[in-house]
Amino acid sequence: MLTRAASAIGACALLGGLVAVGNAGAATTHHSRTSYVSGGTFSLAISSDPGDIDPYQSTEGTARQIYAFGYDTLLARSSSGKPVSELAQSWSASPNKVSFTLRKGVTCDDRSTLTATDVANDLAYIKNPKTISPWLNFALPIDYAVSADDATRTVTITTVKDFGLLLQGAGELPIVCPQGLTDPQTIQHKFDGTGPYQITSYSTGVSYSMQVRPGYAWGPGGASTAAAGTPAVVNVDFVSSESTAANELLAGQLNAAQITGPDRSRLGSLQHVNVPVVVGELNFNERKNRITADGDVRKALAEAINYKNVAKVGTSGEGAVARSLAVEQPALCPATTTNALPSRSLKSARALLTADGWKVGAGGVRHKHGEALKINLIYQIGAPQTQSAVELLSQEWAPLGVQTVINGYTETEWTQILTVTSNYDIFYSGINLEFPFQYTDFFGGPAPTAGGDNFGDIHNSKFLKLSDQALGTLGTKGCDLWNNAQRALMARADVVPISTGDRPFYMYHSTLQTSGLFAVPTSIRLLQ
Repeated sequence: MLTRAASAIGACALLGGLVAVGNAGAATTHHSRTSYVSGGTFSLAISSDPGDIDPYQSTEGTARQIYAFGYDTLLARSSSGKPVSELAQSWSASPNKVSFTLRKGVTCDDRSTLTATDVANDLAYIKNPKTISPWLNFALPIDYAVSADDATRTVTITTVKDFGLLLQGAGELPIVCPQGLTDPQTIQHKFDGTGPYQITSYSTGVSYSMQVRPGYAWGPGGASTAAAGTPAVVNVDFVSSESTAANELLAGQLNAAQITGPDRSRLGSLQHVNVPVVVGELNFNERKNRITADGDVRKALAEAINYKNVAKVGTSGEGAVARSLAVEQPALCPATTTNALPSRSLKSARALLTADGWKVGAGGVRHKHGEALKINLIYQIGAPQTQSAVELLSQEWAPLGVQTVINGYTETEWTQILTVTSNYDIFYSGINLEFPFQYTDFFGGPAPTAGGDNFGDIHNSKFLKLSDQALGTLGTKGCDLWNNAQRALMARADVVPISTGDRPFYMYHSTLQTSGLFAVPTSIRLLQ
């Protein structure tokens, strides 16, 4: 993600946050409308302009929501978590081999037919050192070879080592058509895919406008744009303020937006779809030049937190204390893992810092070797409760002798910091992922400068050992290993989950379903 970004990141202020092909969310409805609007315009608000929407440059939440309208995947997921056909009409899988047979008649934006070779070229592209993509570790974190047979429309992936979730990982890669693959600059703000919509206009920092593709009939489970109520036009508006988005929903200027803060209390008359997410989470920068590379500092900060209070503030009273790193439903490996976190004790936290050489100095701030215990805590702007949560964290750390500098950033600025400058000690956000193997990318894989998503440059040997064992274990048989790998991260305070909650999509004169963290484009319907 060098111009890439935090996929599942951003449950606090993004749609994703940082990601997912997941469960189809069912709407909670207060008013029944069964009369559809034909040829209408659907307006969706997201928190900010993600910049480049080339799928192979970003797995970040808002970018994924936008390019879901233009790019399909080989497989989708049902509400029970089982694979569902999308571009692939059939498939077969083992731990070291998966074959997909493409549907007939799938076409790209330029009306050319999508071939098995095109898909194989995508799979080769994302792992090519010259064009390496964050999707490599995000979908296929293992050495593989790919072949294609255009006559049978079959793409086959084989791996050197077993990969127990090979089908799921390969199945969620967005498929880019040949022109976009050849000239990525052409798809920075346009689509070149097989998806249900095409971009007609883009205004930097303002919006995208899209037009439906007639004849599209290869969405999840065979979904089509011919369905009654399918919007002819989709506008994606960038609205940074939840209060503004709520006002526009109530006024009918928007058809859908995710509202997580206090403005939810005004939207009770609207139907909504709940999307469970990790909301608050501390992710530490462990590079050698950062204070948070010191494990005792991380553990002391974790021990000082009143999780119940921070969770309440950070979710506007709507959420709960986190019990796992993974809350997306349906969960492949459900678990309660936060018992691995250090127990809360200010006394213990102070003693830990003192033993580590941090002495209380002028103004109560600790120092070590002439350096103040000064923490640069960053968050993504957009939700007022997020700012309240980080301010509360600063207050809770002050009695330890910690000086906290808080900085909020737009999504573009945030992406630059996480993927290029690394100028932070802690970022407060949620990393929300579909499958447990994806945590190896964020907490054990390459740093962004090497094409990965390990923003904090974390090196946890126990986590790596457990996740490597789990990686080769088929399906849910690896769940105990994956859950113990999570515990290893929390025991070192590499990542500290704080709160979970819902990121509901509120809808005005419309309905939709969700897949993991995102609205499914082919599920959107306009209502009278």
